[in-house]
Amino acid sequence: MQSRLLSRLTELTNSETQLRDDAFIKVLRFTPRRIRPNHITVVRLVISLALFFPTLTSPAVALAVVAIGALGDAADGVIARKRDQVTGFGKFVDPIADKILALGVLYYLYAAGAVPSILILHIVLPDLMYLLYVAWYWFEDKVRMPTPSIVGRAKVACYFVGFLLMLIAHTGLQPGLHERGMTLVLVGIALAWLAHLVYVYEELQSRIAARE
Repeated sequence: MQSRLLSRLTELTNSETQLRDDAFIKVLRFTPRRIRPNHITVVRLVISLALFFPTLTSPAVALAVVAIGALGDAADGVIARKRDQVTGFGKFVDPIADKILALGVLYYLYAAGAVPSILILHIVLPDLMYLLYVAWYWFEDKVRMPTPSIVGRAKVACYFVGFLLMLIAHTGLQPGLHERGMTLVLVGIALAWLAHLVYVYEELQSRIAARE
């Protein structure tokens, strides 16, 4: 049963990737060839640092940073796959850029008193575990690098949309959006832990199969 579920998750991930790539490439095909996916990844990582300086970054700028970061996250992957420009650097830095953006907006909202510290803990812990997986991968060749999954992508979508709603509420335009944003972030936390459980289960299954 577990194997069928994992196979289904893989099929859904591949289907989602294909649909997203086909949709985005219609817009991104106008992107100049000299702009490579890694350029977009580095740019969104750098601009995310502005969120760690809440006294210097207005809510409107913070909102723009998160929106650009979310679009950049979708764009760099699509361009890399469609133009056959997938690199080891991109695979390593892309998830780190995602986490810098997530931590940045969390810190920004925390500094504004918009989120409790316990929420930050629940978001940071799964990301720290991911970094442990990456370190494990680099030090032990037999370990698989965590690969994208439909669960992880749903988590990222919940985070980004939730953060955007909370930032919009923080600007004072729609204060009522804060609760909706918080709900999406909580769903994202649950999906983050589920994604880790799926990865650990897959890794254990691959090791058991290798021993047989």
